[in-house]
Amino acid sequence: MSTSEPCACRLDPGALERRVAEWRDVAEAGLLTREATPEGVRLAFKPEPSIAHALLDLVDAERSCCNFAQWTVTATERETMVAATAQGDGVAVIQSLFEVAS
Repeated sequence: MSTSEPCACRLDPGALERRVAEWRDVAEAGLLTREATPEGVRLAFKPEPSIAHALLDLVDAERSCCNFAQWTVTATERETMVAATAQGDGVAVIQSLFEVAS
């Protein structure tokens, strides 16, 4: 990532609203914990296959519109974890999206 890359989502307002609603829906279905990290946010969800698939789809979509951040999904028997990390101003953008603060 170059340092001149903007730390903003590339979605238009309507698409952004729909994406936030998608995150809200999957959170309501299975969010266990949400925490700020020094680099962004870490979210833990129930280890259900339907939730994991929804998270994989969301993270794939985020990678295309918020490519200033790094997105990972890790699944275990106990949880499915999503981590979003960034540098500089991107940390606040990510934390704001998921309503957490460091």
